[in-house]
Amino acid sequence: MFVFLRFLRNLSVICLRCINYFTSKGDKAIMFIPHQNCLFDNYDIFNYRSDNVLAFLHYIITNPAYSDWKLNVVYYHKDKLDKYISYCRENNLNQIDFVFHSSSYQFFKAFCRSRLVFTDNYYLPIRYKTSGQTVVCMGYYAAPFKDDFYKIERIGYKESLHLNKVVNESFDYHLSTSDMCSRLLSVDSLIYYPKFLSLGFPRNDVLYEPADAMRQLFCKAMDRTPRKIICYAPTHRDFEEHNNVLRDDNIVSKKTLFGSSNPEDERVLNDVLEKHDAIIIAKVHPKQERSVLIDGSCSRVVLYSELVKKYPFCLHDLLLVSDALITDYSSTFFDYLHMNRPILFYFYDVDKLDSNRGFFINPIYPMCAGDVAYTMDQLATMVDDVLEGNDRAAEKRNYVHSMVNLCQDGKSSERIASYFLK
Repeated sequence: MFVFLRFLRNLSVICLRCINYFTSKGDKAIMFIPHQNCLFDNYDIFNYRSDNVLAFLHYIITNPAYSDWKLNVVYYHKDKLDKYISYCRENNLNQIDFVFHSSSYQFFKAFCRSRLVFTDNYYLPIRYKTSGQTVVCMGYYAAPFKDDFYKIERIGYKESLHLNKVVNESFDYHLSTSDMCSRLLSVDSLIYYPKFLSLGFPRNDVLYEPADAMRQLFCKAMDRTPRKIICYAPTHRDFEEHNNVLRDDNIVSKKTLFGSSNPEDERVLNDVLEKHDAIIIAKVHPKQERSVLIDGSCSRVVLYSELVKKYPFCLHDLLLVSDALITDYSSTFFDYLHMNRPILFYFYDVDKLDSNRGFFINPIYPMCAGDVAYTMDQLATMVDDVLEGNDRAAEKRNYVHSMVNLCQDGKSSERIASYFLK
């Protein structure tokens, strides 16, 4: 039965590929496929700065040199379509068509008419691509923390080779930020290494822009003007998630956002923040299992999800205005390295993660571009130290930055456009 289903699937792919092959394509026709997380993070052509595809799209539509290019843009919010169309009319952008993400027919039609395609990840390979098209995965940072190779181990090496053969046939290029990141992703995801280009990520260009106006917006949204703002960006835990093969009830427990079973433990952190007139803005990961979270007691922690109800912020806006970053096993710190500001790592459940999904590089500490805390008391002490103006990890941070970010100039979109559009 499995063999028969695969035969039918391959047959349908051949038919679609034939249709695609004989469809006329404009020499200046591009398709933009943003990340599926746009559904949760409310990212679109207005709130574009944290998505590589959308950030690159913004560069194209605001650059007169590309005004005659035909753009096909996948969108995720049907209720905003009229706003998108009005925006295009007001800015004389007559060469843009919007394609709803779940409309298979519209998607296929737009793809067949595009000579060049930019997508944000390789999880949904497009098997009906033809040799007359160039498909570029704008990618993400390699994960030296959370192991991705477990996916290959889970489905079996033979089957994973088949799936990644499809990936390697679907994409012509994968963008990264350095040769090291290219090699890590190549090994981690079985992607052919020569297909990688270290041109940088468009979303990080925003981190080189002035921050004053954006900081004022955050203060207005919080209705307070703290002396310091710290971003807290924890990642999700596979062992907590329902319907995840790595779910482990033996190690799941109720916790605050800072990993404590007792909210009172956060008082020590709150005292430090009050001492320095500082605020932590916490951005919960879209995949965080909400059912395990309990309310904390830190009055100086503001939820990012509440602020975006007032203004269309994105994660990179928050990184831009933050004086320091607290994270755990998230690759967000790779982006934040562009800011050259203190980074603190909070590994309150490192043993659980190590025994469950595991780490891509182990030990992971050489990649930590900052001090590591394991308890709330340790974290509070480190935050106090940073807010006092001490930055002991600056040298190591710059070293890690040089390894993972070859391009440190805020001109990634310009480089990508120069490479593919000229």
